[in-house]
Amino acid sequence: MKTMFKKLLAAFLCVSFLALGASCDGKTPSSGNKEYAGTNIELLHFWVDAQDTLEEIADNFYDETGIEVEVVFSPVASHLTDLTTRIQTDDIPEVFTMWPGPTVPPYIESGALAELTDCEWVKRVDQSTLDQCIYSQSGELYIAPVNTAFMGLAYNEQVFARNNLTVPKNMAEFEQILATLKADTQLAYPIIMGSDCLANYVYLSAISNLYQKMPDFNEQVNAGTTTFANEAMTAVYEKIYIDWAEKGYYNYDTAVSTDRMSKAAIEFLDGNAGIMRIGGWDISILEELNEKHTTYKMFPFPAEDNAGSVLAAAGEAFAVSGTATGKKKEAAMLFLDYLMKAENNAKICKAIDSLSPLNDVSVDADPIFASLQNYLDQPTKGWNTWPVAVQNKLGDAADIFAAKTLEAKKSALASFLNNMQTIWMETLEN
Repeated sequence: MKTMFKKLLAAFLCVSFLALGASCDGKTPSSGNKEYAGTNIELLHFWVDAQDTLEEIADNFYDETGIEVEVVFSPVASHLTDLTTRIQTDDIPEVFTMWPGPTVPPYIESGALAELTDCEWVKRVDQSTLDQCIYSQSGELYIAPVNTAFMGLAYNEQVFARNNLTVPKNMAEFEQILATLKADTQLAYPIIMGSDCLANYVYLSAISNLYQKMPDFNEQVNAGTTTFANEAMTAVYEKIYIDWAEKGYYNYDTAVSTDRMSKAAIEFLDGNAGIMRIGGWDISILEELNEKHTTYKMFPFPAEDNAGSVLAAAGEAFAVSGTATGKKKEAAMLFLDYLMKAENNAKICKAIDSLSPLNDVSVDADPIFASLQNYLDQPTKGWNTWPVAVQNKLGDAADIFAAKTLEAKKSALASFLNNMQTIWMETLEN
């Protein structure tokens, strides 16, 4: 059965023999084209692991065009603040990285982003990923998706076929699948997860279910009319951390192990687990370990109903300054074209351990990307309104597993969620 993912290693080793395509403004760079020789531009980025790779790409670009690119690293924690300051002071770098989400529309409205709709590379990007980067009904594009950083559940196709299972549409169907896989004597356990994988899984499952039941959750917590340890949140955590563990739906060691890829991934690829919690940044590692050529597909995090299912985000993106003019503007567009060549994009994705949107990224649920865009990326809910300190701690609850009795587990869960409430309110006060 054909796998839904192309081997990333092949993409990384592949060398494109295509010449640079036309840029958004009609300029076509080629080897020896020195029309822009002596032009200097800046690339501001937040990938500490990709600095050397980006400098190598910039050097190659200089050899071809004569355009000098200064590659400047900007720490993730301060990147948006620094970028906003530079936009406000009219000191926008010609090319820069950013995240799809609620910060994009204000940048568009302020004129900080150049339109990229007609760029040649747009035709080669995975459409689902591209759709997340469009912020208007008329479809103009202002950011270029660098990678597809989805988070979801991978399932072994052979295991699902053996048990006559299909992708679940909601939490109830998912629990039925786990029960069926539990009865499969060829499996060690139905689902397998590493430590931070489990944290992200519970986090997304919790907020996906929570916002269906409490659309104004943020406002209620901020106003003190509800607590973080509310009924909806507690129910999700009890289900995943306690009930499913008690039923044997996953293995304790792989749930708390920090060595998730050598334990969880190999167990999954060897057919000892039917489902694995995984993120797009894990795909390249998973493929390197996939010596048996196990075929797998993805499905979104189940929630109470399909409208709340969550799978993916577009990851990170490149943008071009909307205020740059003349040769600097043209040079920036040419450099973006160069960055979005398949071979260069693959190098970047390999450096940041992620999945290229120029590869065949396919999943089994059509609405998942739009679901995340419309559900979790709204300014009033999801990623952006949960205090970062809470997000960083939300899945870190290994002490619940360590508790010996059911009563002790529930007590540990209550303490954990109450602690999250304290962190939330302290964050607001500061």
